[in-house]
Amino acid sequence: MEIAEVAAQLQQAATASLGAVHRALDLLEQRDEALRIQMADFPEIESRMASLEAQVRIDQESHQFILSQLYQAQIARGAAAPYVGVFDPTTGASPNHGRGHVSVVLGGLLGLMLGIGAAFSLAFFDRAAVAADQRWMENRF
Repeated sequence: MEIAEVAAQLQQAATASLGAVHRALDLLEQRDEALRIQMADFPEIESRMASLEAQVRIDQESHQFILSQLYQAQIARGAAAPYVGVFDPTTGASPNHGRGHVSVVLGGLLGLMLGIGAAFSLAFFDRAAVAADQRWMENRF
């Protein structure tokens, strides 16, 4: 009897172990599928990365070129420094006592008058165009 009980317990343990292995296998298959989906994006990511690396190289070359131009300009400025001088030194700033406020008010009034004139002329030409269109329609029919 003991052998039969041990065999039954071993059978149950094997069944439980087999169930755990099947669950682990299902989990691994799901993870494998997720990784395959992510792997499908690799070519696109690799191509994007290659284009970004190329852009970095281009930017670095541009930076080096601009730096060399800056150094050349600094050298040229340093070479020309003994030959360049200031003839008239600057004087202090003086306040502007102009008619700034008056100019703003006059500009606003002029703009207002031009706007009103434009509105009236547009209304006049619109009525003239409508009248001409009505006369044309009346003569046509």
